[in-house]
Order: sequence, then structure tokens, then C-alpha cells
Amino acid sequence: MISKKISKKELTAKAKKIKAVALDADGVIFTGRVFVDEDRGEIFKERSKVDGGGFLILLALGIKIVIISREHNKFLDHVANNFNKMSLVKSGQWPRVEVFGGRSGAGKVEALKEWLEKHAIGWDDCAYMGDDVHDYAVMKKVGLAAAPAQAEDVVKE
Repeated sequence: MISKKISKKELTAKAKKIKAVALDADGVIFTGRVFVDEDRGEIFKERSKVDGGGFLILLALGIKIVIISREHNKFLDHVANNFNKMSLVKSGQWPRVEVFGGRSGAGKVEALKEWLEKHAIGWDDCAYMGDDVHDYAVMKKVGLAAAPAQAEDVVKE
């Protein structure tokens, strides 16, 4: 449930329950900056390597990660594959990073519902980070919702 203000104690209690983290791509994993070639279209999306450290911490804790985006492209697959080719993931010691592309609004809710059921995880045990109106519906369903600083106001509130 989205809350504008949440106490540190309540936030900590919610965070301790988290078994899965779902993330939007553009504006969350990627900065939103896209480099375009006239002939080839989008050729580069910018992201921070710091996010990779966050992924590693979550995976090491056994927290499952799924990326759910309106787009499905080589950039999403590349991010997931970078983690999934790690020996700890390949051996099954850490969970795989999964991707659902081509999902927006209610489609994100349905994709996450399907994924949570597959992993026997409840909505309250899932966190989601999104940055725009296409993420709002899913953010209302999860146990812990977050938005980056540059997110649309409707999502931050």
C-alpha cells in the first residue's frame, strides 16, 4: 500500500518481511537517458553500476528479483543475464533475476501476480519500485512501494 509518510519502525517491519523485489526498468534500473541512432534506433540506455551492488545484496539475502517493464528489449535481457550468468546463480545458491516485458498498468499487476504465485510469495512480502503512472496500479498492491527521486508526483504521493 502506498503511504506518503511511514515511520522508521513501520518501514523496518515491512522491509524485514520482503521476499521479493519487483522493479520497473526505465527511470528505475535505467536513468531514462537513451541514446538513439538514426538508422538503428535505441542503441544505448544509461544505468548506474551502483544498482548492481544493490542487486547483489538482495540476491545474497535470497530475495527474488523480477523486472517488469512496458518495453521488452535487449537492454532488459542484458541486465538479467549479467546476474544470471554468475556462478552462485547458476548453481542455484542465489535466485535468478527474471524479466517480464511488454507490460503496463494492469498488465504489470497481472504479470507480478503470476510471478508471485509461481514463487508462493504474497503481495505483502513483495516490494516494488516504479517511477511513472504505468507503475501506480502495481504499487498499490505490494507490501512496500518505493519511487526514485525523479519519479512523477502521482507515484511519489
